[in-house]
Amino acid sequence: MAKMTRQEILDRFEEAVYTLKKLPPVTLPKCKSFWPDIMYTPLEILQQEPRIIRLRPSSEQLSRLDEVLDWTTMLTEIERKLIWYKAQRKSWKFICTTLGISRSSGNEKLNKALDFLSEKIERL
Repeated sequence: MAKMTRQEILDRFEEAVYTLKKLPPVTLPKCKSFWPDIMYTPLEILQQEPRIIRLRPSSEQLSRLDEVLDWTTMLTEIERKLIWYKAQRKSWKFICTTLGISRSSGNEKLNKALDFLSEKIERL
């Protein structure tokens, strides 16, 4: 595989976050309600909030998500959290307070982790 830049790897993680949001919600098995369905009047239906239309991820997006999830096994826990927070576009202030590191240290660890992934991906 060709060598990927830091930004390309971070873009793949951002796409993985987006794909994870598009997946259907997890439901517990055998968790059912036996209440009867509510019959709404047309006026009540008009006054309701519109339902969110969830688009399902494509098979290519799912395969790229699997690839990104395989990459995370090569990283340490703090590097993993750091990359996922940056992929979710969290602020440095949030990241630094959550992980207990300074901004310069966080940026250095992020760049080191992305470079490490770039080298590992190139070897695959």
